[in-house]
Amino acid sequence: MQRGLDAEFVFMRRGEVGLPPGLPPGEEREAQRFLVIRDDPAGRAAVEDLRSAYLNRVWYLEQMRAATDSLVTTISPR
Repeated sequence: MQRGLDAEFVFMRRGEVGLPPGLPPGEEREAQRFLVIRDDPAGRAAVEDLRSAYLNRVWYLEQMRAATDSLVTTISPR
């Protein structure tokens, strides 16, 4: 969990570095942020950490869902 939070912080910070000054919020700003992050090794690593943290959360939630389904099946009257 902490790895994902750390990566999110790096991702947000790295995306702002290198943007032209005065660029208003919107699609153009997000496109520029993407290019900055893509071209920066620390930014790419942060994206990978975010992806990994997301996949770990999805796996965990799937495990919890399967365990809950199993428990409900076990305690349900037949």
